Amino acid sequence: MYYIVLSDILLVFEDFKKNRVDNVRDSAQIVSEINEMSTKLLDLEIMSNQQIEAEMGERIRRRRLDMNISQTELARRAGVARRTITSVEHGEGCSLQTLIALVRALRALEWIDQFLPDPGISPMALLLQENEVKYRVKRRKHAGQPKKTVGEWKWGDEQ
Repeated sequence: MYYIVLSDILLVFEDFKKNRVDNVRDSAQIVSEINEMSTKLLDLEIMSNQQIEAEMGERIRRRRLDMNISQTELARRAGVARRTITSVEHGEGCSLQTLIALVRALRALEWIDQFLPDPGISPMALLLQENEVKYRVKRRKHAGQPKKTVGEWKWGDEQ
């Protein structure tokens, strides 16, 4: 969650740089937004799961509005019902599949990588891989030859 808040701060800062805000009131509002987001960074640790759901819903809503698309359009792009969008934006939660569909429709798949970065190979696995001795594969002695078939079995005293 830290990564998402930091990316939000960076987005606001990039917007600030692009627009080259000259108006002191606008720049003060942007600084205020950055401060608010940075305090959320600390708040996530103490928030309940329901509060985090509500925060995620709010961020999804903000992203949708930044893209200037309606709930109906987002629902169409994600392949879900409009009511699902309303529920998610109000912090009522959704399935993981629905969340992925929404993030994809919002063109924000980088959120997933920020949320769960690839841990890569573990140091122990890397060490074992380096120390692994590779041997040549040995072929069977009679490869390709049919197995010898044993005739009918008989007792030693039978003829």
